Amino acid sequence: MKPGKMEALVQLLKKRGASKKPLAEAGLTDADCKALGERLAASMPSQAPAPLKKAAAAGRAQIFCDGASRGNPGPASLGFTIILDEVEIAAEGRALGTLTNNQAEYLSLKAALESAGQLGLGKIDIAMDSELVVRQVLGRYKVKNEKLKPLFADVMTLLRGFGDWNIRHVPRAENSRADALANQALDSL
Repeated sequence: MKPGKMEALVQLLKKRGASKKPLAEAGLTDADCKALGERLAASMPSQAPAPLKKAAAAGRAQIFCDGASRGNPGPASLGFTIILDEVEIAAEGRALGTLTNNQAEYLSLKAALESAGQLGLGKIDIAMDSELVVRQVLGRYKVKNEKLKPLFADVMTLLRGFGDWNIRHVPRAENSRADALANQALDSL
């Protein structure tokens, strides 16, 4: 890899807090990834989170996402968190305007996938408490609602950018951080 390209990647990854770019997407060899990880780790302050210092050895990221709507449709929000090596590397709660709960659920998944893509994550495990969204993404349910169809299409397009992904339904209790982020955003309205 050319030194200029390496430096640009280091700066991009530092800016976004990323630890690894998938090999297939970035066209990096194993040696490039190792060198990038070493450069990234060397350029970070000693208090940087451990996952950011292990760029060449990043594993599967855990994504938890949730959407909320009061009124259905009503004021809506999303929340998600991304965890790598037991450290939260990204989290967001955001108000969305007036939407249904299912629209908010899809938008939470879409936002989480966009963030994971920007972080360069290639392997992800997604957990959501929306059984509908999970079953639609897995192809067990058809997407019949016209307002959900474009959101579903966006999510499926984003998922194709990951080398390996899984999605599963979890009880709300196992999705508490994403739920809290969504509710905090909703409460701020």
